[in-house]
Amino acid sequence: MSPNLHDGMMIKRTASKPGTPVGNVDDAALVRLFRQGDTAACRAVETQMRAAVLSAGHLPADDLQDLLQEATVQLWRYVSVDGFVLRGSLRSLAVRIALARRIDRIRRRRFMVELDDDLRDDSRGALELLAEKERLAGLHRALGAIRELCRILVRGRFLENRTYDELGAELDRAPETLRVHLHRCLRVLRGMMDIGDNRP
Repeated sequence: MSPNLHDGMMIKRTASKPGTPVGNVDDAALVRLFRQGDTAACRAVETQMRAAVLSAGHLPADDLQDLLQEATVQLWRYVSVDGFVLRGSLRSLAVRIALARRIDRIRRRRFMVELDDDLRDDSRGALELLAEKERLAGLHRALGAIRELCRILVRGRFLENRTYDELGAELDRAPETLRVHLHRCLRVLRGMMDIGDNRP
């Protein structure tokens, strides 16, 4: 780990005192030596941080080194705060920091789509769908209440798209008479419910 870290942070290393084997100290003592810039402690912390970064997921070599430095700087900031007390193990703290930095990198690389203010949402909302369902239920009730001839004309013109000539030939009536009759049927239906201004 380079003594010069990005973000303007620099860990000043000091030579380890002879007879201070860093491998035999507990995590709190290791953090204290790391804060003091002890070379052996810095190497030990870097080793733990590298293991934590590797456990955070596969990364290209360049990203791995960047993430290692970011995570180490973050750890340095944590332990450098006055009154810092290590709760739990140094490894668990290193893993939490490494995962947080890894998530930050993923978020920064997420594919973003620019919002289009002119984009219309043509989908209907729940209230519109409910209102349409109620209108259709009302239409079914109203159609069941009108005369048989009206039902045949409404179904023929609006559902089957048939002409007045085709309906007149089937019912043996003049097309003009059926047009007038359908107009009256629709007036009755509109009186029973609001079905809009659909006209033949």
